Formats: sequence, structure tokens, C-alpha cells
Amino acid sequence: MLGLNQFFDCIVMSTQFGFTKPDPRLFAVANTLLGVTPQQSVYVGNDMEKDVKGAKQAGMRAILLDRDGKESKKATEVEPDFYAKDLWEAWQWIRSNEA
Repeated sequence: MLGLNQFFDCIVMSTQFGFTKPDPRLFAVANTLLGVTPQQSVYVGNDMEKDVKGAKQAGMRAILLDRDGKESKKATEVEPDFYAKDLWEAWQWIRSNEA
């Protein structure tokens, strides 16, 4: 709809597989389709429960996109590897933390 498909090698939608985030199986599907291990992956999302928890349970690193700084102040059972205020900051962290 937004014309963003050209920027992604694959798109994984929960409706295709019958389970939703934070189920780690959904993250595993994306890794499999991309031919990478969870350790080689970084998930960027804006929801602590659905995105960060699911990615961490799948063995991936996770960046929480926290544009207004409110998420970093919440107590949660999981912690992202990095809090980013925007996608550029997330990209810089990924580039500086490549394995």
C-alpha cells in the first residue's frame, strides 16, 4: 500500500502463518526466509511487549524505537539492546555493533 516493498527482501505477516507477535516463531520465519541466524539479526520495533519480547525470545537483538522517550522509563520484564529515538539512530547502532 505504501510502496515500501522495494526496500525489503521479504515481508512476514502474521496472518500468513497463524501466530502473532510476540510469538518467537514469527521472528524465526523471518530469519529463515532471509537465510540468517537469530544472532545475525536485529529487530527494530516500537512495542516493548510485541516487538522486543518476541525478538529476544527468538534469540535476536532488539532495538526499541522510542521517539518520545516514554518507553525507556517503563519497567518491563525484557530490555532492548538499544533505545533509539529514530531510525537513523537505530541504523547507526546496528552498523557499530555488527558481528
